Amino acid sequence: MPKRQALVFVDPATAQPRPLTWTAVDVTVEYTEPLLGTVPRDPDVYARYLAPRAPDTERGAEEIATVEAAPEDEPLGPAWTGFHRDEEGYFVYDYFVAGHLRESALELKDALQIPALRSYVEQYLVITPRRLRFQWPPGFHPDPELPHLERSLRARTRQGPRITIVRSDYVPAGTRLHFRLHLLTNAHFSWDVVRTLFTGQWRGMGQWRNGGWGRYDVVGWEPVTGEGVVPDRRR
Repeated sequence: MPKRQALVFVDPATAQPRPLTWTAVDVTVEYTEPLLGTVPRDPDVYARYLAPRAPDTERGAEEIATVEAAPEDEPLGPAWTGFHRDEEGYFVYDYFVAGHLRESALELKDALQIPALRSYVEQYLVITPRRLRFQWPPGFHPDPELPHLERSLRARTRQGPRITIVRSDYVPAGTRLHFRLHLLTNAHFSWDVVRTLFTGQWRGMGQWRNGGWGRYDVVGWEPVTGEGVVPDRRR
């Protein structure tokens, strides 16, 4: 049987073939402003509108099972958002950070002169583990739930102006999120570009980020060696 050939790509800097490999970095972000939740606290709403976006029915069911339902007698239940929660506590799924990086790529593609940067982020960058758990600041613990913010949303419609009251749980400033980034060797962008996509000092994550919520600093950026460089999304 002929020997299997390793996958390669042509390095534009040297015009020489290089094997496709993974490299990885451990990242820690610390929120400098509270982060508003984005998950509807209504499993039926989540199942109808969000779970179908999951790659498969198994992951969709997993996400529905970790929705924290609002109390049945809560009038703002359908307009209440929060975070996923399991027996270990509150967390966000990997796509929460991935979506932020894709949004940053779309905003910075012209400045970085990489027109297809958003597509490259989707193709070559992987985040693990699937569940990213919050690390609370000293002295804080959700007891029994997270604090929340109520605010009005104004919209102009054909029937005239409309005002809606919504509620969102939030995690406080000082909360940290730790995850691992895996980058597949490619000819389009490097770790320097990836680091630029963390725009937390001027544009945060989550809801109401245009108003300054969800801003963060990158407080940890450590290259990974040995085991764990190749992503395992089953973790």
